[in-house]
Amino acid sequence: MQNRINKQGLLEKVRNLGFSLLAPEESSNANEVLAEVILSREIRLLEGFPVMLFSASAKGEFERERVSKLLRKQQDRIVLKELSLLSLALYKRLKIKCPRLEKDDVARSKKDLNRVNSFYKSFKDSRDFVIAGVYRLNPSRIEKIFNNYLSESDLNAAESSQRYEKLSLEYAQSQIFSPKQKELFAKKLNGEKLSKTEREYFSRVVKKKITALANPELHRMARKALKH
Repeated sequence: MQNRINKQGLLEKVRNLGFSLLAPEESSNANEVLAEVILSREIRLLEGFPVMLFSASAKGEFERERVSKLLRKQQDRIVLKELSLLSLALYKRLKIKCPRLEKDDVARSKKDLNRVNSFYKSFKDSRDFVIAGVYRLNPSRIEKIFNNYLSESDLNAAESSQRYEKLSLEYAQSQIFSPKQKELFAKKLNGEKLSKTEREYFSRVVKKKITALANPELHRMARKALKH
């Protein structure tokens, strides 16, 4: 790990761990990025640590010991510990479970659990945190960053679902209609004007298929047949 952190390069990499800063994506090692975030000493990145930890854990990439080994100074290891415990408190506060991250992976003693509870109370009371006796972090900003991450994740999931549904619909139509028939079907749906030739072809061929598709009894029978 280099002693001097390339901050611009780091900003470009943290995006992969859910902390979007309008930077382009690039392949990076999650544990190295987490270590670099700590070494950067940038408050806005430290406040985004819970997002990055959540993302790395969800991908199965977080290894606490690996991150710790990348930090040469004891002070930096303390910051890692504190940020990890703070993250647990935030997840508890928001009533969410971090995928593939067990409490025992981070909080390994009664002292650690007490620290988690202390962070949790600070979140509830909106009191600033002082990490490792050095860095002052704002709970409201931390929650906002994390909620933005969750909203973006939900949006991406919704967009993925919509893309899947669109592709499924495209595939289903291709099983019934030829490319030309699909085009006429779309025109009719959109209320576009058909030429005389198109109207004749639509009435002669496409309309019959649509009528069959619209038959509720046929639809019920098709679903029943697929179950057997």
